[in-house]
Amino acid sequence: MGAPPTDGNSVSGTSSVKGIAFYAHDAEFYRKVKILESLTRPDRQLYGYLEFMLLVIRDSRASPEIKEADKKECTQLMRDVQNVTSAHGNYAELRKILDKYRAVSRSLQRGHVAPERYAELRSDLEKLEEQFKGNERTAFRTFIFNNASYYRESIRKANSFIRKHAGQTLPSSHDHGLPGVSSGNPPTLGPDSSGDTGGRHSDAPQNTPASDAGNEEMRTLLNDRTLLTRWHKLQATANKIEEILHDPLMNDINLYAAGSPYFLSNAWIPKIQEQYDTNYDTLSDIRHAWHIYERYNDISDELRKVDPKSLKKSELIEEQRRLELAFEEYGTLAHDMYVGYLDWRASNILYMLEQVEGERKKSQSTSTVHKTSRQVPTPLEVTPLQQTVPKEPTISQPNQTNDTKPSPRRRQRNEAMQSPGPKKWNKTVTTPRRAKTYELKPSPLATNQKTSTTEIEETGQPSCEAAEESITCYMHDINDSQKSSGFATMGITVIRTMVAVGAIAMM
Repeated sequence: MGAPPTDGNSVSGTSSVKGIAFYAHDAEFYRKVKILESLTRPDRQLYGYLEFMLLVIRDSRASPEIKEADKKECTQLMRDVQNVTSAHGNYAELRKILDKYRAVSRSLQRGHVAPERYAELRSDLEKLEEQFKGNERTAFRTFIFNNASYYRESIRKANSFIRKHAGQTLPSSHDHGLPGVSSGNPPTLGPDSSGDTGGRHSDAPQNTPASDAGNEEMRTLLNDRTLLTRWHKLQATANKIEEILHDPLMNDINLYAAGSPYFLSNAWIPKIQEQYDTNYDTLSDIRHAWHIYERYNDISDELRKVDPKSLKKSELIEEQRRLELAFEEYGTLAHDMYVGYLDWRASNILYMLEQVEGERKKSQSTSTVHKTSRQVPTPLEVTPLQQTVPKEPTISQPNQTNDTKPSPRRRQRNEAMQSPGPKKWNKTVTTPRRAKTYELKPSPLATNQKTSTTEIEETGQPSCEAAEESITCYMHDINDSQKSSGFATMGITVIRTMVAVGAIAMM
């Protein structure tokens, strides 16, 4: 099948084909490919209507000459529609390759790309360059010629022809086997110049100018209020994704996690980057298409309020026709099945971003608390409870220098040694004896006292047993200081013995 005629609009001064990088980064060329893909989207129902018109022409009461002319016109329209739809595959494949190349190039422009990831991206780029060689001729012809007007006019003429011959006698689809229609109701026609939107009922005004410069298919999509609701949700998701990505906390989403604080969700960052780079153009198209949707429906609401014969109404309708042509760039995205797929992809990206954002906000909050606490220096050793810990009782050792003030125990001991009694006792209680008692032969009570003192050092709190042993040891020292020496005891024993012997002699 030959190539369709062009509208004469071509780019001069281009004599040779370019590489994929030239086409992928040319914004106007990329926009043209999206428009052509949208205009050539297959419409089997339209082709089926034309086939049915051949039956209508055959059974009409027109003259044979008129029937033959109408039959030729219908046949030509069927060829044109087939030319339009057959070109769709080439544009769709070209668009797919350009999308992948733009996504890979965007990923390579990131900073801090891991070496293994960089090698993988370079390999993907080489494969796309090789794959593009099979579509190079299509890209070149698309760049040189502009077939948008031919595709648009072919579809418009087909719809007008169907409306002209259908009239009010269009039979049910099950009576004549109309392809593309399964129900028993009369098949719906495409929107006509009166503003009828066909199968999708709309609140849009029904009167349109006779010279229709817009796009009937885009008009149907823009007047679909159900689709408008879905697009509103989709653009809200796209805006939320951009909002999170531009948040200062998420600036490092463009960097790999190497060298940054570890988060459990860091493993998602490469996946988020890959999906965001792949869908970047689509998310941008969603936001731009929503502005057209919103404005178009605002005009429809305003048209209900203006005078039907006023100049303002004509101006508003002309603006809608321009918006229909502008929406051709996003027509592929607007179809039901593709909208559902877009919603799933955008929701997946948003979910992962929200998980990363939530974890980092939580970490930032914790880090702020720690930073505030570090501003007030805290001593390493802090006593949780303020209490007085009694000091360990001291025991005088030989060859040690005593304090200037005697301890209570030493003072009481000296007082006890100075108590009334034989003078010779005081002389016999000497320091060597005390040294012998506490150093060479420590009593069990003294040992217990040391043990309880160690217990105080370990626990930091005095125990009742330690206090009791300390008191017992103290009383023992006082009693020990009041004991007599061995000479006094021996003298008393001799005297008692002599008294006893004298008493026996007297008897």
